[in-house]
Amino acid sequence: SDSSNPTFQLSYLNLSSNRLTTLDAASVTWLNQTRTITDLTANPWNCDCSVLLEVWRGLKHKLTLHCASPRQLQGKSWDVIEEFCSRIAEDMNK
Repeated sequence: SDSSNPTFQLSYLNLSSNRLTTLDAASVTWLNQTRTITDLTANPWNCDCSVLLEVWRGLKHKLTLHCASPRQLQGKSWDVIEEFCSRIAEDMNK
């Protein structure tokens, strides 16, 4: 190994309490691929029915997130967003 150019492996990333409401697609992709333990708790997540819903499904086993909005989901975990968005889609198709 080259001692003048050290390489570090990130094992833990604390992003808790940072007022994050959403993540961009690149961040979600990184979270899906990394082995780094990432703490995203205590952020006011906007649990909308966005296109990232599919990607978030893949993160459920890695992250525990609680919704701050919309009002119907305040305090709920991301686990309920799939059911919520399915109901909205059904109502729109009626």
